[in-house]
Amino acid sequence: MIYRKGEDQSGLHSSALRQQIEATDISRSMPLANLAEHHANIGRTGAENIVNSKEDVRSAAPGSIGPVSADHMNRAKERMSRAKATKSREMKRK
Repeated sequence: MIYRKGEDQSGLHSSALRQQIEATDISRSMPLANLAEHHANIGRTGAENIVNSKEDVRSAAPGSIGPVSADHMNRAKERMSRAKATKSREMKRK
């Protein structure tokens, strides 16, 4: 189904939520030994490495980072910005 501007997107949102729940269920049922490999394969590890990296990752050797998921990168950026905001609030209190 294609959604156009102004149309009801509740089906799109419910489908995205269902996919997130399925991905979470898969991760929860995995043993810890396989979880790190799974995160690397879906791009979560690569995304977190890029967000947490202080260096310019564009100069990294091809294949050294692995797959990167834009969704996981946005989540990691959001977590990092929330952590910075919390830290600055805590510093103001002291």
